[in-house]
Amino acid sequence: MFWLAAHMWFLLIAAFAVGVAVGWWIWGKQPDSPVQRARDEAMGSLALDFTDPGDEEESKAP
Repeated sequence: MFWLAAHMWFLLIAAFAVGVAVGWWIWGKQPDSPVQRARDEAMGSLALDFTDPGDEEESKAP
């Protein structure tokens, strides 16, 4: 009986560890290509919504 309980606990803990490891691997991955990384950063950033005030002054100059 102890043998059965020990194996059940071992399998339960092993399944939990595998799930944590796979989750860590999937959600912890970074994009490999610089293009994809730049696209992801632009999607979550407000940097493209505003322009530098210096750029506007240069465009108004004759």
